[in-house]
Amino acid sequence: MTARVPCNVFRQDTYDTAVINERLPARTTMSEFSESLHFRRTPWLPDDALHDALRASTLTGALLPLSDSWHAFVPFETYAPENNPDGDIGARLSLMVGAPVLEYHFAEDVYWAVLIWSEGELVSVYTCRFLSRSLRIDDSEHDPQWLEALLPEGTSADALAPALYPAKRKGDAGRAAGKRFAEVMQLGNVEWLGPTTIADRLDDMADSTGVLVLGSPPPAEPVVRTPKPVRSRATVELPGKALTARDAFAVLEPTVRAWASDAKMIVLTGGVLDFALDERPTQGPWIGADGRSTLNGGWWFLFRSASREQRLDISLHVESAQLIRVDDAYNSPSAVDAITEHWMDSDAVARITEPMYVAWRTTDTPPLRDFVMKLIQRERTPLWQVNYLCVQPWMMRRELQVTMHATTGEVIGVVSTN
Repeated sequence: MTARVPCNVFRQDTYDTAVINERLPARTTMSEFSESLHFRRTPWLPDDALHDALRASTLTGALLPLSDSWHAFVPFETYAPENNPDGDIGARLSLMVGAPVLEYHFAEDVYWAVLIWSEGELVSVYTCRFLSRSLRIDDSEHDPQWLEALLPEGTSADALAPALYPAKRKGDAGRAAGKRFAEVMQLGNVEWLGPTTIADRLDDMADSTGVLVLGSPPPAEPVVRTPKPVRSRATVELPGKALTARDAFAVLEPTVRAWASDAKMIVLTGGVLDFALDERPTQGPWIGADGRSTLNGGWWFLFRSASREQRLDISLHVESAQLIRVDDAYNSPSAVDAITEHWMDSDAVARITEPMYVAWRTTDTPPLRDFVMKLIQRERTPLWQVNYLCVQPWMMRRELQVTMHATTGEVIGVVSTN
């Protein structure tokens, strides 16, 4: 289709793109995305005549006789306008076959939709978007008569209602409804049928009766595999057993600078190091009330080097006096700003937050199980986020979070939960 966002928009010289662009969500990377066009098999257009008409067109893709009732056409290219200069595929097919064409979309993480084309015109659009806790159904351009006319023989229009308007308005209900719609319409297994998947099926379809392949699919993009992160350990000499964040930074700095002179710190966390060690400590907190590491705690840092286009995940475990590093070839720029050098040490931060925690506690507050300090930078502002988590064995919990400016010590926000 020629002007959709970015795979589903329409020709500007035919449609009002300002309106059409809102009809379907923009395509994003997702684990399952289906795009296929379906039209009824009719006695007035036998397979030989249909094949001849398709060969005479400029379409590229595969025609599949999915059932005794339906043909499906899956284009090799997505519906982006640059791939379809001759006009929308659905519009062209509807003119070619002299019958309505049902266009089915299913994106398991975003939405499902059905569009119907007739005589070169878009006559019906239904979209169900999956939100975090609900569904958003847009049927403002949906004409139920077109769907009812395409229903399989013997199927009541009432069967479509639970699919188009599910009783439960949650994301999972929308996903199930999209699949249920395909079942009711007897479209076959179309959940993995689209331009990105059809090429993988061509070899299996080569000997199938009625399959017509037009042109060749575009060459697959080379798969770039990022090397797995490399983990290593080394024993280091510590200045003591109770380390502040800057104490830990001083121990790790030679290793970091040897790795990359332009390394920038983007995250600093004091807390449990279960992601770095094989054995998780069972008792906390791992940072003491004075902002220094306890015996079974430690500090974790994340650095990024622009010159190496890599990240370095490095932590310091106090009890074992070990430096644990993970060299990661992940080369995308971090969404988190690099932390400036001017930040308060963790003990100074604790002297501000500890009285707030004591004042917040009540007699029925569960014991303190975890105390985590995290340093990040947002919009050029270094921030300390300090969390006090109080939990009983039966999971009664209360939490206090204090956010403060990491340079000035100004308390920016306090949030408590029960």
